[in-house]
Amino acid sequence: MLSADEEFTLTGGSSKPGETGKGGKNKEGKQVPPGGCSGEALKALGYSPTATPGSPSTVQALDQQSFAASLRTDSVKQALRDWSACMRKKGYTYAAEPFSASNDRRFATRAVTKTEKDVAVADVQCKRSSRLVETWKTEETRIQKSLIAKHQQELERVATQHDVTLPLIKQLAGPSS
Repeated sequence: MLSADEEFTLTGGSSKPGETGKGGKNKEGKQVPPGGCSGEALKALGYSPTATPGSPSTVQALDQQSFAASLRTDSVKQALRDWSACMRKKGYTYAAEPFSASNDRRFATRAVTKTEKDVAVADVQCKRSSRLVETWKTEETRIQKSLIAKHQQELERVATQHDVTLPLIKQLAGPSS
C-alpha cells in the first residue's frame, strides 16, 4: 500500500482511477508534474498526461461495468442459481456466485488434491448443464455492444492512441530477441 505522498507522486494528486492530478510539490518539496510519474510514463508513450478521454483506463472501466451489469441480469442470476443447484446435487455447496468454486480456500495450496480435481470436473459439468457460460456470454456481449455504441468516440480515441503508442513501445523495447 502506498503512502499518501507516494500516491501523490505517482498520480500528481488524483484520487480517482483514470483521472489525472494537477501535480505540485510533494512532502519532500520535489516538484511533481501533472499526472505524476504515471503521467510522465504515459507522456513518453505519446499520451497527454492531462487527457483522460481515450486512455486505456476507459476500456478497463467499460469492461468492469459490463461485467458487473451482466451479473445483475435475470438470466445470468438464474443460470448461477442453476449451476449452484447442480453443484449441490453433486455434493458441493457453493453460493450462486461466479467464482465461488474457483475461490474455494481449500484449494489455495501448491498441490492439486483429488477433491480439487473432482470439484473442477463438477464445475465444468454444471456450467454446461446450466448453460452458464453461454448465457453469461450472451448477456455481457449485449451489454458491451450497448456500451461500445454509447462510448464510440472515446473508444475511437483509444484506438487512435494505441496506433501511436504501439510503435513507441516497440521502439523503447528495442530489437526483440
